[in-house]
Amino acid sequence: MNKNLLYIIINTIIVMAIIIMCFVVISNNVIKSLQGKKYIIVSEENRETIEKVISQYKEIKGNLIKVEYMQELGDWSLRLYYDDEKVDKSSFGDSKAYEIKQYIRDNGNDEGEESWNKIKISMVIIIVMIIYELVFIRIRCNKQEDKQKNN
Repeated sequence: MNKNLLYIIINTIIVMAIIIMCFVVISNNVIKSLQGKKYIIVSEENRETIEKVISQYKEIKGNLIKVEYMQELGDWSLRLYYDDEKVDKSSFGDSKAYEIKQYIRDNGNDEGEESWNKIKISMVIIIVMIIYELVFIRIRCNKQEDKQKNN
């Protein structure tokens, strides 16, 4: 087998593997980006404030590690994650427990935004890999043509 062709095949396999991984990342993050989840990690600095706000509406049943909310049809849900891997879910009307929602929105993270960033990065990687592969093949073909002309 021609050494030049072998390089092209190996390079193409590697590029295709990278592109497939990017599509997996995209497919895993599309639904997450549309769910509208926002969360906050509970730390020693914010524990007292978070527990005070939540305890007005819901009983805290352990050591919180994460608090998350997600908009649903007409209502929104609050999930409390505890260090013993228990999850406590509650639904609230749009106007009820607004302080919790606002605190998470102001001080927490947006899972949808993080997922969109992963999708954007994956799309850029796919475009770069396609351009790279086209340039690589063109350079290899030019080298082969030059070799044939010199012989």
